[in-house]
Amino acid sequence: MLSTGLGAGLKGAVKRLIGGKLRIGKTDDVPFESREENGVLAECFSDMPRDERVLNGWDSLAQGCSLFSAFQSSVWHAGLVKVSIKAGRSRVIAVSRGGAMLGVLPMSLADGGYLETGVPGLADYLDPPVRDGEEEIFWRSALAYLHTLWDSSVSGLVLQNVRQYWPSRDILKRIAGDCGFDVEETEVDKVVRFALPPTWEQYLETLDGHHRREMMRKVRRGEKEGNVRLTLASAIDQADASVKKALELSEASGGDRGEAIHNFVRPLLLEIGTELMRRDWLRIKFLWIKEDAAACTLNMPSRIGPLVYNGGFSPDFHWWSPGTVITALAVKQAIDEKATWYDMLRGSEEYKYRFGGKDEPVLRMVLKPR
Repeated sequence: MLSTGLGAGLKGAVKRLIGGKLRIGKTDDVPFESREENGVLAECFSDMPRDERVLNGWDSLAQGCSLFSAFQSSVWHAGLVKVSIKAGRSRVIAVSRGGAMLGVLPMSLADGGYLETGVPGLADYLDPPVRDGEEEIFWRSALAYLHTLWDSSVSGLVLQNVRQYWPSRDILKRIAGDCGFDVEETEVDKVVRFALPPTWEQYLETLDGHHRREMMRKVRRGEKEGNVRLTLASAIDQADASVKKALELSEASGGDRGEAIHNFVRPLLLEIGTELMRRDWLRIKFLWIKEDAAACTLNMPSRIGPLVYNGGFSPDFHWWSPGTVITALAVKQAIDEKATWYDMLRGSEEYKYRFGGKDEPVLRMVLKPR
């Protein structure tokens, strides 16, 4: 363990002695030296951490981080390591105190010479998970540690797909300079989400009158003539089959969207979808019309409501308006479950706005050493 109390001369001697151990851009399998100051321990791992202490601590943030979802989990990053991130390029910084995890910074070395969080094309939100109330301690430790690991082959740290209301955002902008980094922020995309009122009747009052009437007409027609119902797939005995069926329905739209799901989302969810369902970080709901699963939605639960990651429907059931019906029933279920937000994530499809969606920015933060 490298103590921050070492003098500059001794620290330089240690660096010369251990060479590549203190270089974040290295691609060999030499362990990184950890750093501890005032009881706060920072560790860096190549590939995925194998220590159960670290993995369990990482996923304990599901209870301690208000914005935690599947995107922030160890399972998600492990899936990226297996199907998307090039071999030897994953980096994970974990910061703990007294054995309790304060936060995790999962990254990879991108081709452009930057460290970046996650794979932005596969996850709508990539703000690293940090325990509520511990943001400044986490980032001061993580950035100070990262500064000691830095080398000239790395151009900067890119925090991809950051929410505007991420608690660490303003803290990072305030303390980055103290830790030896400059920070820049730009808007790179948008999500569509809306607040949910306490009751379904109140929600209906927020909608355009024509859309409200058409939506309810299609729902009533489905219930009366098609025995329409929305069911949650079991994570115990239906997970594998449900993931495959949901991918099939999501790809059924064809075109660029269907191709992208097939080429990128399918490999990832076949790798980790069952485990996400087992932990209740992924919920697959199917819309049944008569005896057929005609549509699906893949939701990631969060403290404030579902994140609608993907979904689709079979063109064979187009007459039943399955997209409208499944969205209406899913919103109603979210209200019944006391969710306060319904997040349709990225993409500006027109139907999202008919259901009340409003644009919110997705940000990129770039930190460069001074």
